[in-house]
Amino acid sequence: MSNRSANATILGYRYQFDYSIKQILEQTDNLSEIVLEGLEDIDILTQDITHLHQCKYYSGTEYNPSVIKDAIISMFNHFQANKGGNFKYYLYGHFKKGADKFSSDIEYLKNRILYAYLTYEDEIKDFHSRLNINVNADEFLQQEESIIELLTSHFPRYENTEFIKFVYLSNSRNIIIEKCSNKDNRKVTKEQFLAQLKSSETIIRNNILLIDKNKYIRAMKDSIKGLLMLTGTVNRYPATRFIILDINDGELDTFGIPNFNDFLIKLHSKFSSPERTSSERKTKTEHFYPYFIFANLTPTKIIELKQDLYFNNQFVMDGMLFNGTTDDDRAKNLIDERFNNDNFKPFRILTSIEDIRKICDRIKQSNIKLKRIQLLDFYRNQISIEPSNYKDVSTFYFQQNSIDMLQEIIR
Repeated sequence: MSNRSANATILGYRYQFDYSIKQILEQTDNLSEIVLEGLEDIDILTQDITHLHQCKYYSGTEYNPSVIKDAIISMFNHFQANKGGNFKYYLYGHFKKGADKFSSDIEYLKNRILYAYLTYEDEIKDFHSRLNINVNADEFLQQEESIIELLTSHFPRYENTEFIKFVYLSNSRNIIIEKCSNKDNRKVTKEQFLAQLKSSETIIRNNILLIDKNKYIRAMKDSIKGLLMLTGTVNRYPATRFIILDINDGELDTFGIPNFNDFLIKLHSKFSSPERTSSERKTKTEHFYPYFIFANLTPTKIIELKQDLYFNNQFVMDGMLFNGTTDDDRAKNLIDERFNNDNFKPFRILTSIEDIRKICDRIKQSNIKLKRIQLLDFYRNQISIEPSNYKDVSTFYFQQNSIDMLQEIIR
């Protein structure tokens, strides 16, 4: 086989894998069963109909009926042998040119494709009513773009399409290839596919971190740049942000608390804004600054971190007004508008993940301007925030594997 033929064959397989992903993601019923490499390339079993799909990629071929003849005859033979079943048949193909020569009417099917297989007229009509042929399908990159859009709709916390392609599309292809290779079980539902995509995310990302760390960091930086430009989050428009940093005691000791706090001060500044008046709009913007949560740091280590900030002239707030303070008092103190001024830029450090929900609820109930909320989770092996628990706020996820990488992502 020539290199050109081999490349075309490989591209054809990749195109079919992507078509499988697209079909899975487009299912309206999350429990419809999809069989890969079943009776056809893709079988979709709904409650009352079995949809049989063949997918072809002929990027170097001009369309003519002889190219699709064998595939259609195979479907027709299946139809004849299973007249009692409720089947529909699909041929999805991309050709270099000539798609305009195809006709979907029954005479074209009879005279140009099935002419050697003519039987009863009613039988041809029945098969024709069950057959859907598309010889003008998207080319490879167009289909890839449509899949990225579908993935973005299922994982909206990521604004960067390159990142969706970099992580989720690659992961989706791996799942499909693995499923096609499993002779014992090639069945999957949309619900199962999305669950596997989510559960295997960390493994794929960890591999990416090892294989192409620099590319991954660039994708993360672009994602952060994108979220900072979202309506209501640039410096002219105040926003409340919660930043979760997943580090542990040993790593912090090795890195050094003073060094980490230097980084923290830069991070605090990046996601804060001083109060100022816009010369263009003649309006005053409200000062805002983030909340910090340190996942996996012990209370003792967090106290050491806060003490170092304090001894370096940084004011720290953690919500504790006095002994006996209630959760409601703490949440109220941490959004007190008296602190929104240009001369007061405290570090608001929460004691637990649970504090986020309490403060979000307090913000929604209050009359302060900072009602736009973002959650930024810089996690290690498992996300700290489940998006289903914060449907009313914007959540963003950035995996990192060290403080050094955190600095690279934020820089």
